[in-house]
Amino acid sequence: MRFLLYLLPLIYFLFSLYTTGSSFGYFTSLKPETIIYSSIDLLLSYALFFCFIYKNKGKLNLIKNELKVNFINLMEGKFFLISFLFFISIFFSYKSLYLSLSGVTREELNFSGNVSFYMMFFTAFIKAASPFVFYFKTSLKLKFIFCLSFISVMFYSASMAEMLYFLMMLVTLYTLFGGIKLKEVLIYLLAIFLLAFSVAIIGQESRYGNISFLDFILSIFIKVSRYRSFSAYLSEYIYQDYSFLNTFYPFFGYFSNYFNNIFCSSCGSYGSDFVISFHYLGIDTKYNTMYLANVIYPWWSFFVSSFGILGLFIKLIYNWIVLQLLLKYKFRLTFCFFICNLLYISQFNYFLMTLIGVINFLIFIFMDLILKKMNRRSIV
Repeated sequence: MRFLLYLLPLIYFLFSLYTTGSSFGYFTSLKPETIIYSSIDLLLSYALFFCFIYKNKGKLNLIKNELKVNFINLMEGKFFLISFLFFISIFFSYKSLYLSLSGVTREELNFSGNVSFYMMFFTAFIKAASPFVFYFKTSLKLKFIFCLSFISVMFYSASMAEMLYFLMMLVTLYTLFGGIKLKEVLIYLLAIFLLAFSVAIIGQESRYGNISFLDFILSIFIKVSRYRSFSAYLSEYIYQDYSFLNTFYPFFGYFSNYFNNIFCSSCGSYGSDFVISFHYLGIDTKYNTMYLANVIYPWWSFFVSSFGILGLFIKLIYNWIVLQLLLKYKFRLTFCFFICNLLYISQFNYFLMTLIGVINFLIFIFMDLILKKMNRRSIV
């Protein structure tokens, strides 16, 4: 079963390529070099993943055992605080749900003035912690409050990106550590799909109101593959445009814009306006909606933009260094996230491109610092 999961990134990549071109409503086909760059990046990511996991096989059990004890103790000990934070999130989620039921589309919702800094942090925390809560043997009450929080986050964003991330991280934990029975995996998958179906019907009634559950499942697979296809098209806006001032962007993402502004005001071309600007890629004839893509620019495209095809190998070395540092200094949760990013996310999304992405990454580091502190106390 674990071996088959290793094939998911490859299957995801191939199926997304299949859903491109005019037959699926896109205005153009992907450029050959886009397919070549993306293919090489995926193969290099596979090579680093297997090499790194093989060389550190003995340390993986240690990571699992430490997380199993310390992470569960941390989450169980903060149950009432998490519950309190959840009840605050209901207020913001209700506002988003009201706008959705009023006919506001997801794209309009992003610009409705409904952005909350509280929900940015709460969403990042729930996204980061939920897969670990459900992977490890936590209490039913903790799973329940995280499930409600996850629903709240999905209503707030009117997006299924959280669901996709949850599944990818859960698969990552299973491929790293094993320990989950196939029956549990299937139950989680079914629960997530039912949850997504319910959120879609309530929050995006105009789009999914008359669709059956089976048709919805099919639409999820199509939408997820198209999500990956959007990213491939968006990459072409990056690697075909070079600027010396963006050389550090592949390494530091959102933070590099601040360095650029030291030398030249608004020099960084990958600021907020660029990230949130939609690109019109085609038309979905089934739902008569436009393909509007933004945010999901693949990580490799920035390396290629700065260093050409050599950038793919620079990305490989950069990932290897980061993983080594995370392993050496025992940032266990962040290590798991980076492995997930390496194999399942970075091919279609650069995790440091947006403020919410940065916050999500910092949440992992923050939780790791707490776990390290707890571990030192237990030793003493």
